[in-house]
Amino acid sequence: GNKVGNVQEEYHLVFVYGTLKRTFPNAHLLCDAEYVGEFRTCEQYPLVVGGEWFSPYLLDVLGKGENVTGEVYRVNTKTLRELDVLENVGVNY
Repeated sequence: GNKVGNVQEEYHLVFVYGTLKRTFPNAHLLCDAEYVGEFRTCEQYPLVVGGEWFSPYLLDVLGKGENVTGEVYRVNTKTLRELDVLENVGVNY
């Protein structure tokens, strides 16, 4: 990562396949992130749309469904935490 003073900033790769993709409603949350490219999962997963906001979800059922195409971003820890809040990490899964 980048050094800020003597502090090493940590970066994370995230795979997005729904509302965080470019041109989608939550893409603004990745405005400070580095776009790495478009990728597809090696394994197949069911991709469903549901819930109050009709959001896309991947189900953890390996080998069922399709290979999912999405975008990979390099994000700092602050952005990762913001994404976790949006996605209810620790609450929904």
